[in-house]
Amino acid sequence: FTFNWPVWLLATLLFIALILLFFVSMTSVFLLRVFFADRRRGRGRRTGVATPQTRVISTEDPTDDPGDR
Repeated sequence: FTFNWPVWLLATLLFIALILLFFVSMTSVFLLRVFFADRRRGRGRRTGVATPQTRVISTEDPTDDPGDR
C-alpha cells in the first residue's frame, strides 16, 4: 500500500493534499457566495423573463402649448 515509501514522506504528501483541498474548498465557497449575492440583489442574467419597455422613442416634437388641450 505504501510502496515502501518512508512514513515522513507519506505524511508530508497527505498534509500537502489536505492544504490544497482546504484552499480549493474555500475558493469555491467564496465564488458561490459572490454568485448568489449577485442573484439575490436581482442582478445577473434572467432567462425567459420579459421586461416591459421603459421608454418610447418618438420622432414627433413635443408641444407644450396650453391651447392644444
